[in-house]
Amino acid sequence: MKIKENGLRINHLNCSILLVALLLLIGCKDDKRVISILGITKDPIQNTPVEGVTITLLSQKTTTGTFSYNFVEEATTQSNAQGEFFFNFTFSYNVAFKLEMVKENYFSSTEVFEIEAIPDDDHYFGEFDLYPEATIRFHLLNQNPFNAADNVQYRILNWDVACDGCCPYIFRGFTGYIIDETFECRVYGNQEYEIEFIVTKNTHSTFPKRVVNCEAFTTTDVELLF
Repeated sequence: MKIKENGLRINHLNCSILLVALLLLIGCKDDKRVISILGITKDPIQNTPVEGVTITLLSQKTTTGTFSYNFVEEATTQSNAQGEFFFNFTFSYNVAFKLEMVKENYFSSTEVFEIEAIPDDDHYFGEFDLYPEATIRFHLLNQNPFNAADNVQYRILNWDVACDGCCPYIFRGFTGYIIDETFECRVYGNQEYEIEFIVTKNTHSTFPKRVVNCEAFTTTDVELLF
């Protein structure tokens, strides 16, 4: 019995050593895992590459058994003339990644994906859309005869993007005797937009519309006198 007991203890010890060795081996393998992220930035309207986009790679990590919701910057690069960019880095307990893409006069773009999205060959590829900006400049002017209840509302019908400085897709407007407003807002360039107005003057409402073609990187003027 004593010999069997010692043998049992030796088997338990061997199993424990094997388990520790296996965990260490897995940890060493992950530490040496190299992940490649390749991408192309493009204008989806013209279907052309966008050069000179600043791309920042961030990641979420689990360290010492603790998960952090914060994304930490890993690296930054720029897209080339073909819109291509590339990151190559060593895995370090990453659980999710974020790509932030920014270029002047373009709408910024963000892509988030988890470690499970990385294929078995550790090469991740994606195409990312960056829309060029265009500007619409409105001038809304209330003309005589005036009424305190005069009101004008406006929105872009075929547009559903919400961002700082974006043109509205829900009605916004002004009310009062004197309405003389000039302002600008942003839309995607190289697109045609339909602008809908509701004008209430002397308790009577009309519904004028405008169709404008907004070229990228330019300003299109829209004036409504009512």
